[in-house]
Amino acid sequence: MMNLLSGKILFLLLWISLLTGCENSNDPYQAFDKGDYETAYAGFYKLAKEEENLVAINYLGVMHYLGYGRKRDVKVARQWFEVAANKGFAGAQFNLGNIYANGEGVQRDFTKAYMWFYIANEYGHEQAKKRMSILLRNHKLFLNQAMHAKELAENFINASIQ
Repeated sequence: MMNLLSGKILFLLLWISLLTGCENSNDPYQAFDKGDYETAYAGFYKLAKEEENLVAINYLGVMHYLGYGRKRDVKVARQWFEVAANKGFAGAQFNLGNIYANGEGVQRDFTKAYMWFYIANEYGHEQAKKRMSILLRNHKLFLNQAMHAKELAENFINASIQ
């Protein structure tokens, strides 16, 4: 009786582990976390193209930006970030703000950086407001430039709502 019960439990545990393993074997998020960037990239690319998944699109940008599974290419990263940012993804908006603030692959532009940080903040990104404050506190732009960036951001937000 005990052997039969042990056999059923063992079978159940094996079955659960098999199902769990199969279910997550192509999960790009898990692959990314494990450092399997080729699998992650393929999975994110599929999600981006088939479902227009904004998180996946942002991940593609991050992978190009950091050189994970791809040659580091900030211009390609910016293109992916722009796709997700223009569709309202705060993480990509924040990433664009950093690219413009740092002048990576683009001419350094603190007005555009502030604009993207403002938009990201409006869409709920927790760190964006801090980055806006840093730009102002470090005198990277004048108040009139910040006001212009805010106006550009509000125009972007209003246009995306319509």
